[in-house]
Amino acid sequence: MEEFGEIVKIAGDTAEIRIKRSSKCHTCGICSMDKGGDMIIPVEVSLIKSSSAVKINDKVKVEIKDSIMLRNIFILYFLPLCFLVGGYFFGCMLSKKLFHFTGEFINIVFSFLFLLIFKMLLKMFYNILPGNKIYNFLTISKVE
Repeated sequence: MEEFGEIVKIAGDTAEIRIKRSSKCHTCGICSMDKGGDMIIPVEVSLIKSSSAVKINDKVKVEIKDSIMLRNIFILYFLPLCFLVGGYFFGCMLSKKLFHFTGEFINIVFSFLFLLIFKMLLKMFYNILPGNKIYNFLTISKVE
């Protein structure tokens, strides 16, 4: 995936890149947005590939590999669904064996409990992994 943006702020060794939201990312909402609805990505200035020094209002091209996008889609959409369904069936088995109850309430509770467990695991792994900043997955180059 490839998007174009511009550098809006440089503070020390960090630059902020504003990218206009496109139709591709309209419903996602993962990236942080400013008041105008544009995405703001903080990056280290040293990671911007350029033959000259970068400055405010420079145009940049931001690329992310499709394999990384597919992995993120899998993690953010498919795995929670698996945990939700898995929790439902776990609750179904548990309610029949332990509680001798055939209602849907226990199944739904375990479904959301598993979804909550997934969220906690995802947050834990995200915080443990080194270099969990978004710009480690991006290739950024200045448009000359």
